[in-house]
Amino acid sequence: LQSGEKLSRGICRIARKQTRSILTHLEEQSPNTRQKATHDARKALKRVRALLRLVRTGLGVKIHRQENRSFRKIARSLSPRRDAEVLLQTLNKLGRQHHDKPARAGIAKLGKVFLKRNEELLPGSKDLNKKVVSELRHALRRMKRHPWEDLKWTDLCRGLKRAYGRGMKALPKARQNRSVENLHEWRKRVKDVGYHLRLLEPLSPRIAGKLAREAEQLADTLGDDHDLAMLEKAARHIKLAPLERASLFKLMDPHRTRLQQSAFDVGERFYREQPAAFARRIMGSRAKK
Repeated sequence: LQSGEKLSRGICRIARKQTRSILTHLEEQSPNTRQKATHDARKALKRVRALLRLVRTGLGVKIHRQENRSFRKIARSLSPRRDAEVLLQTLNKLGRQHHDKPARAGIAKLGKVFLKRNEELLPGSKDLNKKVVSELRHALRRMKRHPWEDLKWTDLCRGLKRAYGRGMKALPKARQNRSVENLHEWRKRVKDVGYHLRLLEPLSPRIAGKLAREAEQLADTLGDDHDLAMLEKAARHIKLAPLERASLFKLMDPHRTRLQQSAFDVGERFYREQPAAFARRIMGSRAKK
């Protein structure tokens, strides 16, 4: 948001800007930059969906549900390509560390499989992008008709309170049962709050900016853990020698333990307020408007 900008104008501008950003990334046809373009498109998709959650009360449940369903469908269509890229990137990062011979052999075998999957997905990228671009253009036209002018600052306050509260509830659940699903669900809620704080940062630059950086750090740590979890899952379904698989898991498990502990340490500090107090601290006097 920009200082002095009317709320409805600002929210509509950001929603349309992020949607156009997705379009720009997906229209990127260069093979050398296509992977980064897909990654950037998915980040913009997450920002749009987070924005819609923030203003859900003001826009109305029906509109939020329609748009969330539309953007979620687009995000899922891009997931296989991005997941294949992440597996390869995570494996390459793991490969830069010092390992024993069985681990190196396992990494080499996995690398060949992931590279082949990546190459198999590339031919369909162009057709998929055309379909997604068409859906995004429809979304842009719909956005012009949404009742942005009905938005109030209290709607954003409620949205921020709800997002922070969901993350607060997800933390102990993830700590008690460190399943991939629970940790990933917590990460999504952390990312929502991080996006909200960046959007609201001009209202409280020092406070919101600091908290946004903490949320981003926490989301990145949980993201690194999730990438390793996905790598572990993939490795279980690919033919490896027992010693190769055991060496890889022996390498990854302590790393995941450290990442999770770091995330819980940061999370306990970040989620120390009650949701209503947190939202009021960011929104200030606007929480009552």
